[in-house]
Amino acid sequence: MKHRDVRNLLEQFSREYGSNEQFFGKEPKIEASEVDGVELIFLNGKPSIIRIGGKLFPTLTFNDVLKNLPKVVVDMGAIPHICNGADIMAPGVRRIDGSFPGGSVVVVSEDKYGKFLAVGETLEDSDQLKKMKQGKIVVNRHYVGDEIWNAISKMTS
Repeated sequence: MKHRDVRNLLEQFSREYGSNEQFFGKEPKIEASEVDGVELIFLNGKPSIIRIGGKLFPTLTFNDVLKNLPKVVVDMGAIPHICNGADIMAPGVRRIDGSFPGGSVVVVSEDKYGKFLAVGETLEDSDQLKKMKQGKIVVNRHYVGDEIWNAISKMTS
């Protein structure tokens, strides 16, 4: 990546998720590749960020960022659907942690062990989502078992 592109990427990530130095130091080494039409960005050799349609999302392995995101907790019945790429539907949601506007990036976890299952974008603000009893509430952008997850698993095993 060009120096200007790296700087822009880090600035965008910092605006959305917090100080970039906190996550990857002052001058991180950044590389990018494409997986299934999605840009996968490596920070200091670790697969950390995906870019979908210009928007940045942390990978499911970037725990330092994931643990600070608002959380949508789902019941055990929702897990197989989410891990097959389904969006998150209101009936499977146990609770929503955090307060956020619509279009926010959230991490989806299961209620028994708290394992991260997916990263997605909310369709409404947190107050509205908490009231919903039916319908889609989060668009699933990256999940356990997708092509990005599988590529990362191969790289780190």
